[in-house]
Amino acid sequence: MIDTVGFYIPIAEADYKKLMTKGIMTQRIDKDTGYVEFEYTNFRVNCSHNYKIQWKVDNRHSLYDPERKTTVEKEGAPYFRLEFSAPKILFGHNLKTISVDLMLDACLIVKEAIEQYSQIEIVGPGRWFVYRVDVCANFVLENKEQVKSYIRYLQRLDYPRRLGNIYKDESLYFPSRHNTLKIYCKGEEFKEHDAKRLFSDDERNTLQKDADNLLRVEVELRKRINYVIGKHEMEYNERFEKFKKCVNLEDFLYAIDVNDELKRVMKTFLAGTETKVMQSLDVFNILSKVKGIRSPKAYYGVYMLIVTNGQNEAKRNVSKSTYYKALKIFRENGISLTVSDKNETEYFLDRGFPADFTLDITAENKYYQLPVSELIYPSNGMGEPC
Repeated sequence: MIDTVGFYIPIAEADYKKLMTKGIMTQRIDKDTGYVEFEYTNFRVNCSHNYKIQWKVDNRHSLYDPERKTTVEKEGAPYFRLEFSAPKILFGHNLKTISVDLMLDACLIVKEAIEQYSQIEIVGPGRWFVYRVDVCANFVLENKEQVKSYIRYLQRLDYPRRLGNIYKDESLYFPSRHNTLKIYCKGEEFKEHDAKRLFSDDERNTLQKDADNLLRVEVELRKRINYVIGKHEMEYNERFEKFKKCVNLEDFLYAIDVNDELKRVMKTFLAGTETKVMQSLDVFNILSKVKGIRSPKAYYGVYMLIVTNGQNEAKRNVSKSTYYKALKIFRENGISLTVSDKNETEYFLDRGFPADFTLDITAENKYYQLPVSELIYPSNGMGEPC
């Protein structure tokens, strides 16, 4: 459920000045004029499992300048800015998703590590201000080829009003300032970014095999957080405390259901349809029984164009009104855009993945990896087993 999180943590002015004498100063300087465009001090602390967290201390804030009619950077209250993968803190890898409670445990481990390094006391995680949360789901298939086959199938689809990036048969990526959707083969990502951190060859090989079987769906929430919070404040007549326009973690968890956010984005990508595999003949039978449809064959034609050639091709060959009406009909009648069979029209789609595979985030879905809700071993406070 939870992977990477990003926070602003306010600190005292005296602590800020103390930390500015340590760490690594990063600057960008215009060589012609000598003007320092920006500078900040960053740090790196080893929390657990050879997983290093990079964080920085800063005091710059973006403020609107009415005279210039633009946003400018000005000095203000100092703060930490840090990002980390909560599962990597706890397990050394993120091949498992974790509950909100375990994410809080990971925050406490990070807090202790930063305090030990900096020799200053910081507030508890409930008072950290959230600017990023990655919500994710893992689906376990039999092997990497099944994972890649499913990704290749999803590459036929698109996300409304977004340009997607496709990397071979390993991933789909739909970026946005509000929420970014990523669907990818976890095995390839693990090999590139995490395997080299592990000391034991046996551990590395075992985890690589587990990673190869995982299809990861991930939604990165950024601007979307502010939108949902603003909507909540208006609807319930509440006002939350904010720092750099972000709410603290306690209020975030009160106002936002991260699991619902993941399901909402996935539903948008899949045109609101089911993710189960259907036979195309069943689709035609469903369309024939839908009241108000004058020509089920026309919408069946749109359906087959989507599942054989992809949504982009369908949009090029079908009128805009017909295309979006077809998606609405599919959504309202539980028609899946995932199909595989051979029928009288001689369409044949080689799945390469199980016929009962779905992206349903439910305990009943045998392919869905349930989030870990408690550690299976006691911790020494640094994420390592006692």
